[in-house]
Amino acid sequence: MSVADYQPSPAEMVQFDELQRKIEQTIEQLPSQCKRVFLLSRFENRKYQEIADELQISIKTVETHISKALSTLRLVLKDEGLLFLIVLFSC
Repeated sequence: MSVADYQPSPAEMVQFDELQRKIEQTIEQLPSQCKRVFLLSRFENRKYQEIADELQISIKTVETHISKALSTLRLVLKDEGLLFLIVLFSC
């Protein structure tokens, strides 16, 4: 069976939904500017320079916000392993 043919079990789908909820809750709890930068980067696929220009902040500040958001997600989701990475970067 290839990866494209894989069908998750009902238990895996529930686990995935719980993980997605945990990610959304964690992002929602980030400080507002950090959350905005992270969402623009990860969910709108904006480049750091585009985010910096739009928000009138430096690229270094964008990098700091992204780093903080990822660190927070890693800490909250540390026990979720590889599934976290799949969810985070598949959006």
